[in-house]
Amino acid sequence: MASIPAEWSAVLAHLANLFPLVGMHMMRTSGLNAKPQLSFVLILGFYTYFIVTYFWELLFKAQIHYGQLASATLIYATYLFIVLSEILQIRLAQRLTEWRGEKWAKEMDYVYLILGAIGLALSTNRLSVVDDKLAIPEVVGPFIIGTALVVRGLKTRVEINEWNELPKRTTD
Repeated sequence: MASIPAEWSAVLAHLANLFPLVGMHMMRTSGLNAKPQLSFVLILGFYTYFIVTYFWELLFKAQIHYGQLASATLIYATYLFIVLSEILQIRLAQRLTEWRGEKWAKEMDYVYLILGAIGLALSTNRLSVVDDKLAIPEVVGPFIIGTALVVRGLKTRVEINEWNELPKRTTD
């Protein structure tokens, strides 16, 4: 029986851990100010440690496989989506609505477009026709594009769950 190469073991472990994390997150109530369960917060905390250490090592590798980069980007984007969704649900969405009004969700498109443009510019740094390359790790571009897609996904989630709406007044 073939064994899994060492460079893939961390990727597979993180991918496997995404399933219960995403499941727990999605099964939670989608209402605003939903308090996270202690078990979910603890799992998120432990997972934060593993994500940070894994990406720190990945950032300084001379060579990585395409599959590792694609998997790492998926892990990062999924984790970021979950964390930002939780932060929005707990209090941030309500504060943004009080500060910017209901339009703040539409304003997220500006963040999405800016991050997408930066990610695209950094990703073109790899092209062979570019002679004056930037002195940053080449893996940064896909992660910025992943962040842009997360922001766009969050905008959709905010609008579907109506997290950007002011509390409805009841008339007696």
